[in-house]
Amino acid sequence: VDRPVACDFFRPDRTVGVFGVGKIGPNGHYEAMVGNGYRTANIPESLSDDRFTFAFTNYFDPLGDYGAQIVDYDFTCNPLVRIGHSFVYSPQAGDALGEPLDEADFLRLSDGTQLTQIGALAPGVTVSEFDLYFYGIDVALKWRGWSINAEVFLRWIQEFRADGPLPIADLFQRGYYVEGGYFLVPKKLDFNARYSQVSGLFGNASEYAAGINWYPLQTAKLKVSFDVTDLDR
Repeated sequence: VDRPVACDFFRPDRTVGVFGVGKIGPNGHYEAMVGNGYRTANIPESLSDDRFTFAFTNYFDPLGDYGAQIVDYDFTCNPLVRIGHSFVYSPQAGDALGEPLDEADFLRLSDGTQLTQIGALAPGVTVSEFDLYFYGIDVALKWRGWSINAEVFLRWIQEFRADGPLPIADLFQRGYYVEGGYFLVPKKLDFNARYSQVSGLFGNASEYAAGINWYPLQTAKLKVSFDVTDLDR
């Protein structure tokens, strides 16, 4: 319910690694990571390659601490802003026989086809290795019960290795979402709407969604969410 389609399409996921967390000045935050892969949650070592993934993210709250909630649950008297960006480099390798590993299954073309599926880029050809570069920019604002946030996603896939010739040497994918909301009843009921899009060589897809969050116990830690979503392609 909370995650736009574009976010789910592009985002990295959980992995095992070494993380560093720190501050930049009074209102800046950063995290850096060296880990097993782009998305390696619940993948056994036998189905994971031996290449590391490198990630960095940081944000700034120029008008004061933005807090943990995207929505304006606390009904802030003064506007709060968060601006951030993220970068990931993740090389993906195949097994000793040149077959793709499960670790690479996460990557899809913009029509939903898995990149490592047979025939994804050329008839009868399987991509087993590639290098991935991801960059994202995000911004959020909240004030007096109103909230709006947006992200732009850019992803480059290069250095394909396959068991046959390919018609393309690299891929570029992009996407974004914009969502906003307002607390109809402060700390009780808020309404939200969003639009997101995924674009690439193999077509575009869009999402339209609207819904409500109900907080029954006077705390932001528990909510009941309901939404209606329309997916186009």
